[in-house]
Amino acid sequence: MPRKPKQGGLSRSLHNRTRYAAAGFALAAAAPYALAADCEDATYYVESTSCQVPQGMNIVNIRVDGAGGGAGGLAAPTLGLADGGAAGANGATVAGAMQVSPNAQLQFLIGTAGQQGANGSDTPTAGGEGGSGDGAGGAGGTGGDGGGGGGGGGASSLTIAGTSMWIRAGGGGGGGGAGPLGAEAGRPRNDSTPLTKVCTLAAASGGNGGNVEPITPNGPSGGGGGNGGTYANAASTALQANAASQTPPAHGSEGGFTGDSCAPDRVEFLFFEASGNSGGGINAEGTNSTPASNGGVFFIFGFDPERTAQITAISSTGVSVQEPQAMPPGYAVSEYRVTCTGSAGGNASGSAPGPAASANIPMSLPGNQVWTCEVTTTLVDSTGGDSITTIPTSQQSSHTDIGPEPPRAPARVPVLGAAGAASLGVLGLAAWMGLRRQSQKGFR
Repeated sequence: MPRKPKQGGLSRSLHNRTRYAAAGFALAAAAPYALAADCEDATYYVESTSCQVPQGMNIVNIRVDGAGGGAGGLAAPTLGLADGGAAGANGATVAGAMQVSPNAQLQFLIGTAGQQGANGSDTPTAGGEGGSGDGAGGAGGTGGDGGGGGGGGGASSLTIAGTSMWIRAGGGGGGGGAGPLGAEAGRPRNDSTPLTKVCTLAAASGGNGGNVEPITPNGPSGGGGGNGGTYANAASTALQANAASQTPPAHGSEGGFTGDSCAPDRVEFLFFEASGNSGGGINAEGTNSTPASNGGVFFIFGFDPERTAQITAISSTGVSVQEPQAMPPGYAVSEYRVTCTGSAGGNASGSAPGPAASANIPMSLPGNQVWTCEVTTTLVDSTGGDSITTIPTSQQSSHTDIGPEPPRAPARVPVLGAAGAASLGVLGLAAWMGLRRQSQKGFR
């Protein structure tokens, strides 16, 4: 039986790199899915692109923000209303950490903000357009003399090329257009709603907001807000925000729903907030309107030595290896691979299947030279079949029939001790996410 995955090392990496976020987010933008260069560490990406995990890194801490929904439009001045259109909802936020293969390519699509509904002007008013993204926001509903509904924000997504690993953060719902019965702000999905664990590859547009009643096409009603973008078959695709109704049961214009979000079990230390970082639009009476914010993706990279296999012994007849101390949930070793190079020019290699926690790989390593051996493993997801390659670690023997020197692993990022990890790992994530309030204005 595979050993139970251990997550302690991941929390250490997360905490150690959090300090970069405190200095503020750098911004990066590039053409969609350009030839992948190394991802920029501690950088908030605001446009769709792809990038490669930097050399020597096996952990990526991520935050994916869906775009905010647009505000509802104001009512026509002749209606004598003081209230503005309702605010759009913030886009959802999904954050956590993942183990990744060396040089893995990260691809992401960034949602754009929903547009504000048109202000009423004694003629029918148009709803705001939905934002684009990996799941477009729905358009706001048409108002009468009341304002048009705000458009829903587009969903943002992150995937690892060549795998089924997919994360989506839903776009924020648009605000209802102003009318004599008032308007309702865009509505986020409830934070207590469980995050969907399986994302479909297909994106889905959020539903359009409701239009004013046919019997009063030019009446004082406001349009409903559009829903935020999401993924195919998500529950929010079946919802619609209604336009204001003056007939029983009377109600004001409804705000659209924030699109559903999703992330697989491979994402550890998962954090979800339905009303996340990218702000919804504001359109208050007598003040300057504030457009909704686009989405984005933020990365912090790290190295965790507990996510690598180890060589425990080297002899003239072979090499003994041990599985990584920590692996993603649901993953187990499918293969160990060892290559050895001798000081006199000799070479040898071998492999052994998993999922055993340790293995001895038969090899002929003559004792007339010192051998440097390197081990890598392939980890496979027991449910989806996705694989992760671990970063190589090496050992050198002083003589092939004598045990190896102490393990030598890459050490680019310092890590905390076990006690420090236990006490500070989750707090590191909390501190990171705590920056969202103070940094939200800067993302607009």
